[in-house]
Amino acid sequence: MLKNYFFYIKKTIKISIYKSYKIKIPNKNIVINYTNKNITSSDLTLLMFYIKQQIPSKKSYQEIGLSIGNYLCNNIKVVASFNIVKGFLNILLSDIYYINVLCNKKYKYKNKKKNIMIEFCSPNTNKPLHLGHLRNILIGNSLYNIYKYQGCKVLSTQIINDRGIHICQSMLSWIKFGNNKSPNNIKGDHFVGEYYTLFHKKLNIEINKYIKLGYSKKEAETKSNLLKESKKLLIKWENNDYEVMNIWKKMNSWVYEGFKNTYNKLNINFDIEEYESDIYKQGKKIILQGLKNKIFYQEKDKSIWVDLEKENLGKKLLLRSDGTSLYITQDIATLIHRFKNYNIDILIYVVGKEQEHYFKILFTIIYKLGISLKKKIYHLSYEMVYLPTGKMKSREGTIIDIDGLIKNINNKVFEKKKINNTDIVSKSALKYYFLQIDPKKKITFNINSSIDLKGKTGPYIQYTYVRICSINKKFKKKLILHNFKKINLNVDEKNILKILDQFNYQINNASKNMNPSIIANYAYDLSKSFNEYYENTKIIDKFFSKKTFFKVHLSFFIGKVLKILMNILGINMPHYM
Repeated sequence: MLKNYFFYIKKTIKISIYKSYKIKIPNKNIVINYTNKNITSSDLTLLMFYIKQQIPSKKSYQEIGLSIGNYLCNNIKVVASFNIVKGFLNILLSDIYYINVLCNKKYKYKNKKKNIMIEFCSPNTNKPLHLGHLRNILIGNSLYNIYKYQGCKVLSTQIINDRGIHICQSMLSWIKFGNNKSPNNIKGDHFVGEYYTLFHKKLNIEINKYIKLGYSKKEAETKSNLLKESKKLLIKWENNDYEVMNIWKKMNSWVYEGFKNTYNKLNINFDIEEYESDIYKQGKKIILQGLKNKIFYQEKDKSIWVDLEKENLGKKLLLRSDGTSLYITQDIATLIHRFKNYNIDILIYVVGKEQEHYFKILFTIIYKLGISLKKKIYHLSYEMVYLPTGKMKSREGTIIDIDGLIKNINNKVFEKKKINNTDIVSKSALKYYFLQIDPKKKITFNINSSIDLKGKTGPYIQYTYVRICSINKKFKKKLILHNFKKINLNVDEKNILKILDQFNYQINNASKNMNPSIIANYAYDLSKSFNEYYENTKIIDKFFSKKTFFKVHLSFFIGKVLKILMNILGINMPHYM
């Protein structure tokens, strides 16, 4: 609701300035923010610094503020009063405005008519999904829900990295050391991941042997039989060798079953699933055509490169000397394929910060190929997840997988004997812990902090919702929508209504910045304000006065909004705990 008032107030301010000073102020110079909730004498704050710069005559902030403030009070009914503090014009809205928030609020968006595709997760088939994947999945899924809620047509996709040198390394390890074993009492992705870790353990032993003989690490790697064999295996795969393909299909099927199980635990689904093995040949064709068109160049060893020195991005290998492709090869083809086949306006890649340079290269290559996708392709970069002991390393087996984490957090919640709905609460703890932190900030995961019922957690917000559900159960009378215009609001009630009024603003802010933490923190602020109100106020009195109906109605709306916000984060809300 206030989103419209921002526009309306801006328009009125422009008129007042024109009438007073005969100048037109651009919209960008009229900056209005929400006032800090602890300041009860103001709801909105106008920054007059930008306006003062535009006024030729040397008018003081006091003079400018008085002319604007008086005009607002005389022309906008819900503006009750104003005050001026240095370069800030503080605007107080009437109680009627906030009561109308409760009576008229409709939490539904008009269709934005945008077609958006979001790529997230996109794991390799050589290891299980771990904490890093979890942050990626939760950000991507929340972003999907935000755009969906706004009325966009959204497609979620993951491209499975099911081929390449790393996949061949886990295959080679199983061929050499697996004795034809299959997963029995272990998930398939964990089973294959153990062979990938084993490959690198054996590789390190081999390399260290050569280093002890006086070779450098780089020289030792060129002598490694395991690395040579894995490269030969990749060539065989790309030549469609029958035996190699059968092993590849078998091992991948184990991994896919494991991934599916983990996604089900998180309630995650993808609209589209893509596979590198389906697109890499098309990528090769694009690279060869680019070479023919002199966009790319070839070295003496027949490897193909792109020169991006002018763009300060260096040189990038696109096809190896043996003709095998790389991630970039198929990523070029996949990007082109998506815009050609899915009728999308925007493509968002949710990928870690360490790949920022890579995506600059990918997008620059697309432009060099003559494909204009400016403001249509985005890399949503996020920071890494750390353990208290430091960075995770999958090659060394020092990762925390999602399955083990879910089991651990379930056990922790179950140990709290006062908590029911263990599965819903533990998933909330896990998801909220990751989503309440800005994607641009690093996370050091702490399982005990995530389940604290008194902290900034998912279970705390769920507990607030359960408390509201209990109010609705106790209130036996039919909840009739009264005319509350003569109700006097106390400070807590007005603060809650201020927060409720920011709903559209916060959703738009999260969407614009591709930042689900905005919604997570908004949900917490609303929960905290309600709990403070609940502790200070008797919601239901025995007289069932109009004020009681108001308080119950307010509680009901808070519960409704919390449920919407948490559902956007992929979190279910229990009716009891």
